Amino acid sequence: MARPETPGGTVGDPSSAVPGPPLPPGEPVAGGGAGTFEHVVRPDRPDLSRMRRRLADWLRTHDAPDDDVELVVLACSEAVANAVEHGSPDGEVQVSAAVRDGRVHLEVKDAGRWDDSPSEPHRGHGLRLIRRAMNQVRISTDAGTVVRMERALR
Repeated sequence: MARPETPGGTVGDPSSAVPGPPLPPGEPVAGGGAGTFEHVVRPDRPDLSRMRRRLADWLRTHDAPDDDVELVVLACSEAVANAVEHGSPDGEVQVSAAVRDGRVHLEVKDAGRWDDSPSEPHRGHGLRLIRRAMNQVRISTDAGTVVRMERALR
């Protein structure tokens, strides 16, 4: 069962987000322009390593420091892995990102509804990692699942 969203994260873990400007509600992260990152992961062949490399290279073109690149790529990879595992089995996972005002805005969308309870005792740490790596996290489950994340670049 998904938790209700709040500006800094999801209910039940309010301390997981670092304060920052609020995320715009429902506003798409990227519009497909030259300064944006777009990637589609297909559930029948979820090549996460390619997505991670492309995102890291794209962040470096925006002069993102290595520490920020690692944390943003980690958060994105965890969100995509959750979407592939818990999302719609036949739907694509869409990843988009943009850098505005010194912040990276990242969005991971899928057509399914996540179940955030761990499937096994040693699992279930992905959302915690995402919240620690990013300054702002919002999860919406109105139409599929959309994870919007922000991180200030140093």
